[in-house]
Amino acid sequence: MNLSVLILFIVFIIFFAFALILFYVAQSMNKKGLSYLYIAFFLKAIHVLPPVLASFDLNINYSVYINTAIKVSLLPLYYLYLVKLGQQNKSIRLIELWHFAPMAIELILGLAIAPNHAHEVIGRINFNDNSYMKLSIENNFYFNVLSISGKSFALVQCVVYSYLIYYNLYRKYRFKLKQQITNIGSNNLHWIKVAAFLFMAECLLVGLHLFGIYVNQYLYALTYMYLLFFGFYFFIHSILQPDLSFIDDEIDAKNTPKPSKEPDYPHRNREALEKFIHQFVQEKLYLQPELTLAGVAEAFNIPRYKITEMIKMSEYTNFYDLVNQHRVEHSIRLLETLPANHSLDSVGIASGFKSRSSFYRVFKNQVGKTPSSYISVPNSHLKN
Repeated sequence: MNLSVLILFIVFIIFFAFALILFYVAQSMNKKGLSYLYIAFFLKAIHVLPPVLASFDLNINYSVYINTAIKVSLLPLYYLYLVKLGQQNKSIRLIELWHFAPMAIELILGLAIAPNHAHEVIGRINFNDNSYMKLSIENNFYFNVLSISGKSFALVQCVVYSYLIYYNLYRKYRFKLKQQITNIGSNNLHWIKVAAFLFMAECLLVGLHLFGIYVNQYLYALTYMYLLFFGFYFFIHSILQPDLSFIDDEIDAKNTPKPSKEPDYPHRNREALEKFIHQFVQEKLYLQPELTLAGVAEAFNIPRYKITEMIKMSEYTNFYDLVNQHRVEHSIRLLETLPANHSLDSVGIASGFKSRSSFYRVFKNQVGKTPSSYISVPNSHLKN
């Protein structure tokens, strides 16, 4: 096994491990948006595998069917993960399927070429050097068709997604934060801006790939070191990143027009507020991890703008302040009654938090200390 194949083997192991860990995190913490990332990591592991298998004299004709299609599906998956951070519905929508048009084209090409020419394509590739990283290989027409089309698509994707991540996502999220409708800090968005620059760096690397510069073994190693950094960066921040989907609820509530002829009766609003909060607490809606302003409005048959107006008359800053305060109070009751060795993560989930990071962050904001610090001082109290 030469150096380049060894590097690919290491990349395969790491990305496969990333995929398994994120799959576990997504299932255990109910972070549905992570599905885009663990699928991307799993596909990347499959994408780098053929040269490794070839070094053991295994048949890799299957790669002619799928490898180029996999290559052009990765950046759309990374991008859609970032998009879904700001959406309540994490499922892919029909209008978003255009992101996978290059993948569909490459699948069609693979299906057209592979049945009759897969053996020819693979047989003319020398896996003992890095020549398979070239844009084209002499006397290997069908390989060249797949290679040129796939790498050209990848270059266009890098440019497009770099722009979309920075201008459509990062700037949009930052604008929402400036409206002071959430307690999430700008540091939670900084990495999304960095992701845009990582995609720009990917543009350069794909450009080098188009000219076959990866044939140099040292550049090849450096490129895959960058690839590992790219994957590791997304892997770490995807676990730490809080969900941003609630922001749209707050903005929608602000922008929903209020009926102009509706009279304003303060005493009625106060009564409505007390009734709303009583019912909200009695039904323990705050324990639902996926709770949204829209969902509560539908459940109570009250317009969203009405709920927002009522909450403004209370001691709560906004709807999610109401939700989080009751979640923290519930978690405190659990911490004070459960055994000392009980899992803090399970307390957070039982209190309605989606993840350990959001539980700790909100708890510390409300109480002034982390849950683990709180249980060491039983007489702690909520901050006023």
